[in-house]
Amino acid sequence: MLLDTLAAFLAADGSPTRAADELCCHRNTVMHRLRRIESLTGHEVTDPRARLLWHLALLGTRALCPHRGPA
Repeated sequence: MLLDTLAAFLAADGSPTRAADELCCHRNTVMHRLRRIESLTGHEVTDPRARLLWHLALLGTRALCPHRGPA
């Protein structure tokens, strides 16, 4: 769930509203999940370097687990 939220957030160019539309959930749900991601990774969603790292991590995850779908 967190990886899907992160992927949607990054694909939406950092827009929690567009990510929520993609995930068919409320914007606040996306924001809550993003705060959990920040807590787990120690990086903030507002940091462009963190977004790059997360994007690369998602690409690696998708390469290792192709059944999870595209990043």
